[in-house]
Amino acid sequence: EMKGNWEEAAQLHSKAWLLRKAKLGEAHSDTLCSLDGLARVRTAKEEHSEAEPLLNESWSLRKAALGETHPDTLTALAALANCHYSQGHLAPAEKLFTELYTSHKAALGASHPDALSAMHSLAVTYHSAGNTEMAYACYNEALSKRWEVLGQAHPDSIATMDLYEQLLKEMGMMENADDGTAEG
Repeated sequence: EMKGNWEEAAQLHSKAWLLRKAKLGEAHSDTLCSLDGLARVRTAKEEHSEAEPLLNESWSLRKAALGETHPDTLTALAALANCHYSQGHLAPAEKLFTELYTSHKAALGASHPDALSAMHSLAVTYHSAGNTEMAYACYNEALSKRWEVLGQAHPDSIATMDLYEQLLKEMGMMENADDGTAEG
């Protein structure tokens, strides 16, 4: 059974990446797909310190080849930011999530679901770092826009609302979380 055979998967992705890099070049889309596959395996195995340089390389190469706001570049940036967050490296995660939000906002608009997802991730990062003022502002804006764009019953809106409510409780402002508004 192949389920959970992460090491074999890592070896196959690594071999494919090295072969494609030699044949096609490091910035070829197929080469980058193999690199991303290897990084995903390392992430799935919770080997974040091994995944991080792979994700950084993927993001850097995509940024150089495709531009800062290309969807593939932004996907690579999100993966790198999440990797930092998973390791508890909140300062670099904050910087990368800020860049992700700014890039999505520039390319797609501030109310696009991808921009709102990046804002939500930024709020979570601020919250984890204990920066309640910035977390409050980001949760509030993300929730207001998610309600407007996606509706109150959308799973993404509910996820933001739950975390915003948790922050309000921590701040002693729970009455604002219960009144059905995103105003706080």
